Amino acid sequence: MPASEGNWSYITISNKKQLNAKKGTFNCTSPTKSNHGPIVVKDTFYLAYADGTPYHPFGTTCYVWVHQGDSLAELTLKTLSRGYFNKLRMCIFPKDYD
Repeated sequence: MPASEGNWSYITISNKKQLNAKKGTFNCTSPTKSNHGPIVVKDTFYLAYADGTPYHPFGTTCYVWVHQGDSLAELTLKTLSRGYFNKLRMCIFPKDYD
């Protein structure tokens, strides 16, 4: 979430043609009842939203999407849309286990 309200714009930079020079804009408004503002450090060891509401990160990792088919990616997105997690890590390289 941006640090201040107002109109924001962005442009992407990538060595992949389909991801490079993508432009967009959005309006950052004040937090609402369901949006508590940006996350900040609270009491040295904890996280909270700017309005003081505690933030507890629950995450998962999606591995090697470049090696997965579209049907598995769609199933993963459908599962993630259920809201079990509030953060997601993407792992690009395949894992190699013995």
